[in-house]
Amino acid sequence: MRFLGFLARRVVGIVAVMIGVSVITFAISHVIPADPAVAALGDHATADQIAAFRAEYHLDRPLAEQYLTYVGGLLHGDLYPPACGRPSFAAAFPTSSFAFSR
Repeated sequence: MRFLGFLARRVVGIVAVMIGVSVITFAISHVIPADPAVAALGDHATADQIAAFRAEYHLDRPLAEQYLTYVGGLLHGDLYPPACGRPSFAAAFPTSSFAFSR
């Protein structure tokens, strides 16, 4: 019985740390002074291109919805920001998607 209590405290602690880290990394990515759409597309991007980029990557949504999208991406293995042009973890390692699909 003592072990189950110890294990439960550890699991709760790990979940709390993971939530805290996700909030901190999300906050850091949003307090930088640069606009992510302009940074990804360059200075010569048109207003329509910037608006399309913001819509595609949900940057035009409320902050809470952006965070939930961010956490959902993390849970599905999307470890990289989409603007980097790199594939998601599941796309880069197809066997991982097979292993996690069960």
